Amino acid sequence: MYRLALCENNPEDQYRFTRLLTNYFTATGKKYILSTYSSAEELLAVFRPHKFDVVFFDVELDKIDGIGAATELRK
Repeated sequence: MYRLALCENNPEDQYRFTRLLTNYFTATGKKYILSTYSSAEELLAVFRPHKFDVVFFDVELDKIDGIGAATELRK
């Protein structure tokens, strides 16, 4: 089971990315859990090491951008 996180502040893009993941995992028969966040702050507030296998960030977020958030995760 893959544990995925998506941090995307645009609802339309969040929906599109979620559909892409759903289509991929349905086609491959693999199982996953997707947690979605609308801001880097929201994701960083709940993040702990090994909680997710993959984290997808939008580069352009409101306060903390995706690159800054990824840097925080690696600390």
